[in-house]
Amino acid sequence: MANIKKSIPVLEGISLPSNAMESVVPILATIVVAVLAYFILRSRDRTPAGTKSLPHPPTLPIIGNLHQLTPDPVKSFLHWGKKLGPIFQFKMGNTSWVIINDANIAHDLTVKRGGIYNSRLERPIDEILSSGYKNLVQTPYGDSWRKQRRIAHDVLFSKKFDTFQRYINHESFEMIKTLLEHRAQPLCPAAYLKLYAFNIIFPILYAERFDSISHPFVEESFRLIYETFKIAHPAENPADFFPILEYIPGLGTNLNPVTLWRSRSDKQSNELLEKIKLRIAKGDDFECVTKNLLNNQDELDIDDEALSCLVCFLALGGIETVSTTLLWITSFLANDPGLQTKIHAELDEVIGHSRLPVFTDEARLPYLRAVIKETLRHRPPGPIGVPHVTAQEDIYECYHIPKGTVVVPHIFAVNHDPKRYENPEKFDPTRYLDVSESSATLAKGPISRRDHAAFGWGRRLCPGIEFAEKELFVATARLLWAFNVERVGDAKINVDDWILTLSALPLPFEVKFVPRGEWVQELVN
Repeated sequence: MANIKKSIPVLEGISLPSNAMESVVPILATIVVAVLAYFILRSRDRTPAGTKSLPHPPTLPIIGNLHQLTPDPVKSFLHWGKKLGPIFQFKMGNTSWVIINDANIAHDLTVKRGGIYNSRLERPIDEILSSGYKNLVQTPYGDSWRKQRRIAHDVLFSKKFDTFQRYINHESFEMIKTLLEHRAQPLCPAAYLKLYAFNIIFPILYAERFDSISHPFVEESFRLIYETFKIAHPAENPADFFPILEYIPGLGTNLNPVTLWRSRSDKQSNELLEKIKLRIAKGDDFECVTKNLLNNQDELDIDDEALSCLVCFLALGGIETVSTTLLWITSFLANDPGLQTKIHAELDEVIGHSRLPVFTDEARLPYLRAVIKETLRHRPPGPIGVPHVTAQEDIYECYHIPKGTVVVPHIFAVNHDPKRYENPEKFDPTRYLDVSESSATLAKGPISRRDHAAFGWGRRLCPGIEFAEKELFVATARLLWAFNVERVGDAKINVDDWILTLSALPLPFEVKFVPRGEWVQELVN
């Protein structure tokens, strides 16, 4: 296999399925010469008079900088940012990517010039993932996106915060009960933290709740969530950089995992939709977002497919952001018992042992709040985010940025910028002790005051940011009110590497949730 790939330079640096390699070699060998001149011409800079191209690493014919895109683009973009400056470009096959490693530049482009820099990629794979651009995340900027954004805003803010808070309080309590049943035995926390987020958003969207991580629907949902974020990763599909591969059997959107994912995802979402329709027809007394949307379909001008896709992606974002951040928080706490000691002291003083923390306690728990903010800075759940695309050409600081350019406001780099954060590689909650405002509030203010960029940029800012902050605070506060989080063995958990999809998951690890005292079981009982 290695020899085959070496014989075809266009394939070097690209991960292809083994069964596809053998079938495409004869075809690719004949087309490489024909398209060579075309791609070289495409790769040349064409800049208007008085402008210049953004700096980029040395390129190779046809593949551009793909060979320099390591398996971890986060670290690759950090490396080249140090050499080339805060804004530079990567030649990705026949596509140019602009990488932004600076908060001020990201703010200038995505906020001040939001009409230009907030569109999305229009790849065949995105069309499949979004059922024809019918979800808020992948829909290009325009009237359709505005309509979806308006519906999503109405969905998220039509219910009062106390309704969401009721679900958050209930599910965090259930999570403590479940962890107590394990009697401080080693366990992998990922599924339990994901179920917490899952059971907050699913009752709101679908009027459904599940008691166990072993429920078949939950297990399939967790698999689909991971696969969605993996397939959607902008560097995952070789046909994105060489569109000709889209027509080769076994590549592009013909790849079996993509089509199988679409089939399984549709099956699950259709089952949920039909179940709610049946309950409506029977006259059941229940409330959820999907029911409300179904009852207002004509007014909203939204068909079943678009409705289902919109709700599904609201669920995806709500589950993944919260559960991934909680997993990173757990790893940092287990590695540093001193962090827990400080939080325990704060909780004991403010809350005591006779009740559980609630969100209104946040202002009196500044160290706990700071730990959450520092986790979102240090290990943002989506370190690259979903790339933006320019809707028209632009000139920024004499640099020419053509229409259709992929723009990556590099969240991880911004969050580790030494000009903004002293000693950014250190996990240090004290940097946020004097920051009392929420991330949602700071994201709407001057860029100089923003605490971190974990929730995105500009008009693509996460619409559920306020709810995510509440879920994170209550879960973290209650877990540490109830437990000491202990490592299994002496070795520290690896927090320097991750599994990169659209999100960055910690490598699998186990911990023990050890009750802090008899009062925990007594309160639960």
